[in-house]
Amino acid sequence: MHRMFRFFTRRRALGALGIVLLLGSTLGLQGCFRGHWHGRYDPARFDEHLNDIQADIADELKITDAQKPAFDALMAQYRQVARQWRDGWHETGLDVKQALEREPTDAAAVGGALKRRIHQRPDDTTLERLIDESVAFYNTLSPEQQLDVRDRMLRHLRRRLG
Repeated sequence: MHRMFRFFTRRRALGALGIVLLLGSTLGLQGCFRGHWHGRYDPARFDEHLNDIQADIADELKITDAQKPAFDALMAQYRQVARQWRDGWHETGLDVKQALEREPTDAAAVGGALKRRIHQRPDDTTLERLIDESVAFYNTLSPEQQLDVRDRMLRHLRRRLG
């Protein structure tokens, strides 16, 4: 019994991690967007991009009408975090650029701007709440959908980690 409980706990944990990574990585929490958009940051274009990704995820996971409200609520929270992360990344990038463009270049100012840049991500409490809500949503998915999330995440992790 204990082994079986550990198996289901691991499976659930893997699935929860999978959905967090699947949704997070596709909602702009990574540096490269689908379609390899590397141009100047445009908040309207970023929102349009998030709409496309949300529709793709709903289609890929075959979200049912009963699951749609919970899915939309979770996606709204991912959007908020993605927007915060992307906006912060853009703003701190501008700070670094401005510090580098000053004549003469002040290394301390550049260093300070770089430090602000690496600490601009959402706080741990926000990310933990998002993970908890992702776990709750994952538990509402059908076994087939859970397996699909797991398989997609394993493919993603194998590409990233080898």
